[in-house]
Amino acid sequence: MLARLQSPLVALSLLLLSLSSPCLAQSGIANVTLLAHLDNHQGYSDCWGYRAPDGREYAILGAWEGTSIIETTDPANAVERAFIPGPFSQWRDMKTYQQYLYVVNESSGEMQIIDLSGLPQVATLVAVYPGFASEPHNIYIDVAAGVLYGIEDFNAASPVRILSLADPVRPEERAILGPGLGTDAHDAFAQNGILYVAEGVNRTMGFFDVSNPAAPRLLRRLNFPNAGYVHSSWVTPDQRYMITAEETAQRTLKLWDIQNLNDIKLVGEYLGGSQLAHNPFMLGDFAYISHYQSGLKIIDIADPRAPIEVGSYDTHPQNEQPGFAGAWGTYPYTQHGVVYVSDIQAGLFVVKFNGRRSHRVYGAVRDAATNSGINNARLKVVESGTITHATATGAFATGYGGEAQRFSLEASAFGYSAKSVSFTTASARNDTVTITLAPAPAGAIAGTVRLPAQEPAAGHTVYLRVRSELLQAPIVYSQITDAQGHYRFDNLSISDGPFAEYDSLWLASRFPYVSQAWHNVSVTAGTTTTRDFQLQAADIVLVNDDPLADYSEYYRGALAGTGLAIYEWQTASYGSNLPVTTAAQLSSRTMIWFTGDASTAVLSRAEQDSLARFLDRGGRLFLSGQNLAQSLFAENSAFLRDYLHLEYLGNTNRFVLSGAANSPIAESASLLAISGMAGANNQVSPDVLQPVTGGNARPAFTYLNATEVGAVTVANAGNDAKIVFFGFGFEAIPSNNPRTLTRPQMMQRILAWFDLAVTVADQSPSAPAEFRLEQNYPNPFNPETTMQFTLPYAAAVSLKIYNLNGQLVATLISGELAAGNHRVQWQGRTAEGRPAASGVYVCRLQTEGSTLQRKLTLLR
Repeated sequence: MLARLQSPLVALSLLLLSLSSPCLAQSGIANVTLLAHLDNHQGYSDCWGYRAPDGREYAILGAWEGTSIIETTDPANAVERAFIPGPFSQWRDMKTYQQYLYVVNESSGEMQIIDLSGLPQVATLVAVYPGFASEPHNIYIDVAAGVLYGIEDFNAASPVRILSLADPVRPEERAILGPGLGTDAHDAFAQNGILYVAEGVNRTMGFFDVSNPAAPRLLRRLNFPNAGYVHSSWVTPDQRYMITAEETAQRTLKLWDIQNLNDIKLVGEYLGGSQLAHNPFMLGDFAYISHYQSGLKIIDIADPRAPIEVGSYDTHPQNEQPGFAGAWGTYPYTQHGVVYVSDIQAGLFVVKFNGRRSHRVYGAVRDAATNSGINNARLKVVESGTITHATATGAFATGYGGEAQRFSLEASAFGYSAKSVSFTTASARNDTVTITLAPAPAGAIAGTVRLPAQEPAAGHTVYLRVRSELLQAPIVYSQITDAQGHYRFDNLSISDGPFAEYDSLWLASRFPYVSQAWHNVSVTAGTTTTRDFQLQAADIVLVNDDPLADYSEYYRGALAGTGLAIYEWQTASYGSNLPVTTAAQLSSRTMIWFTGDASTAVLSRAEQDSLARFLDRGGRLFLSGQNLAQSLFAENSAFLRDYLHLEYLGNTNRFVLSGAANSPIAESASLLAISGMAGANNQVSPDVLQPVTGGNARPAFTYLNATEVGAVTVANAGNDAKIVFFGFGFEAIPSNNPRTLTRPQMMQRILAWFDLAVTVADQSPSAPAEFRLEQNYPNPFNPETTMQFTLPYAAAVSLKIYNLNGQLVATLISGELAAGNHRVQWQGRTAEGRPAASGVYVCRLQTEGSTLQRKLTLLR
């Protein structure tokens, strides 16, 4: 029986355990022998079994075009005895009651009833039940009660239909679990007057009292943690434990203690290599699982708190991915001890499990110095790949169910040196062990942050991120530079491949300085790795004043390739109090401010005052947004009148503009569109502008076929301030219209008028972003060298090392990086950690549509 403990010592250790992590990614387990394989039809779905009164055994196999009945009395010589055609369907489910087989499919609302009493000579379709409102996906028969439950998946009106089999060929409806009791169902299990319904998209399990099938009553509903699609369940005969599957990638099979429905406990979890399980069944101390591309999985659940894989047969060896292929169903309830497995592509497999029980290991992982438990320590069974994690107290339960004579248990934790313990394998054996781990050797990372003029930069935040297979999530450390600009991270575990990788050390952006980063910084025992930063002022501050901080990508994309460093200020996060006095440190005194979808009070008084002070200091401002002039006009804004030199005339429904004569950013033949899917397509009320008589505002664009002004330029000769103002959102300009100016072209014209020398190499919509990759230093090198590159905007980046034959040697970076300067070291090692040979290598920087590379020479 389940939960049979082998000794008081084990029982005591289990009392100390809360839930350990699931057993994951197991391999190398067999203990299952193939006896027969039949593949006679086009495609397959579920399977079931039937034992005739004369003792003959049969497998029932759902095929796309009907139902196959296969005799397995001699398992090695299984043979199809009958085939009952049915509506073509890739979904077919079947169950038996007395001498009858009941079959449903998802192409018809009918249920076939087949008389099996004539086997092995013949099976006969004797009736069709027409009473389902939709196509049933599954059925379950409570044989003891003589009740059939039909599951009409995705039918909220009648998700479960309850039928009496008092007359087996004339099922009679007793009740429906409809609105008020349930709204979705995918599968069900019933025994002893309780119906367990896997409620699919509702992500719940429903428990119903069906002791009177005509009057079902909800007992309780169970919510799943981080739920997927709650697919199916099975319950032990004593109704103490339930196993569930969620048919969602990376969602575990779960074992629940359900002896008290008011206090249901999740006690164990398991997931095979494909990361996608389908149907679970329990028999004795084992669970049998059709695990899609992992095939059949058998787990020892004698202790449900520590499920251990003890059997496996891969019906789908082509691959092992979380896809809907491979093993659909399994049936372990034969009298001659064989197991049926149905494979979607390959048909029926008849296999034999040797009954091997797992060798379980219970214990704790402790700190060798303090003897305290190590939270989340990883336990890996080397031979099977089974991985579990210790609880907060360091307690664990794991085991091995394979055929090796000995197995090793490796304990590891971040910041500690790993240790292995070996065991002589024995079936149904329990061991206890305490594993102590010593702290790993440590090193440090330190450096200095300096201002552009080389003075120390105090009060700047430096972040360090470490990734490890031993961590549930990366750890990010932070330090603030002291008065001398120094920072230091001490007591860092040494770099150790996937177990300790310091993939990013970065200086946080702080107005007006852009972020900078080092990547793949190496930490060695007893030494300090030095990484310095020199602050770089942004060329442009990009102020995102959209209420949801949206649309930045349209502006950053237009600025890509200009070679300008961008600092983005999001008012939704940082507030509207932009430190304008510090903006004088911008290398070009240029600000781009957009308001996106803001519609009322678009620019606050504080923001208007900030912009006024910026312009008073000779700043260059590109201001863009629909409703902007309207909002300023409504509040009688002095900024609209005295700085923009504009009045507001209304809105327009025109979405194409033409350039004004003598405009510094347009020609009379220029066209500008502000609609279309290649832009933000968010303009609903562009503003019509009127330059104030005697002011400095000059029309730049007018709405097509009208004299209404949509954009202006403003030049103040007294303080050299310049303004470009759009009464619409720049983000709406398409990037791929060959007849109109694109966003990059328009941005280039504006920046050129602002006296910023920029070039955009290719204005076509497919033009790649122009990044900068510097030559590595030193070059030649031994043993390490540094690569530096610049991203003008955030992007997905890969930086890889290749040999001259084009073979990948090492991946230094692969992922999303922020805008700014980045540096990464290569220690002259391959991806496997071995020293690379002397020679010439290629460092290749790639983003979407753009590749840069440099040659580097390693001399040993």
